[in-house]
Amino acid sequence: RTVAFEKKFLAARKKESVALYPSAQAYKSIALECNTPDAHIRIQQHDDGLHFFSWKKSNSMAEKPTLALKGIVDIQGSAGNRLYKFKNSPYSYEISDPSICEGDCNIHVTTLKKGQQVFSQICQ
Repeated sequence: RTVAFEKKFLAARKKESVALYPSAQAYKSIALECNTPDAHIRIQQHDDGLHFFSWKKSNSMAEKPTLALKGIVDIQGSAGNRLYKFKNSPYSYEISDPSICEGDCNIHVTTLKKGQQVFSQICQ
């Protein structure tokens, strides 16, 4: 990357960041962003780790997220498929992001309660 690119990139990120709810502003990078039929989901890397934010689809990202959690990413195999995991006891949320796939290449958001799947949606 060039110096000019870095300047433009940082300016664009700063402009976008101020349009976010305060707890979502100080991100280093965006790992994933997608929409389910009900929600806008964004996973970001912050200095203190990975953060999951979810807003009702009708809400602005400047509003308080419906859900804000910290979690981890599990890189699966040499293909680099990612499984993001977040907990909000007794619920946990898993977002699978395939990098190489056959057949179903969608991002899936799965809600589990005490380890049992209760809900799953495609996130586009």
